[in-house]
Amino acid sequence: MPLSKQDKDYLLPLITTIDPKQVDMDRVFINLLPLLKYEGFPVTRGRSELVTIENLASAVCRNDALHFSGFLNREQVVFKWIESDFFL
Repeated sequence: MPLSKQDKDYLLPLITTIDPKQVDMDRVFINLLPLLKYEGFPVTRGRSELVTIENLASAVCRNDALHFSGFLNREQVVFKWIESDFFL
């Protein structure tokens, strides 16, 4: 829903720098979650290489106790699952 003229009537650039604009609340909350998780620190990537299917499958199998259960020593199955479901 765009802003109406009534919403912009109080805008006086010489007095205030507040500029009313439409905000997508979904984006606001999605951006809020990493800030809450990392206590306000920016989320950065330390990796510059591309993630391959082999690297992703080995990470899933390696972190069996942390996030994924039942994939230990099943790297070929995980590889085929990732390849067929996510990289079509």
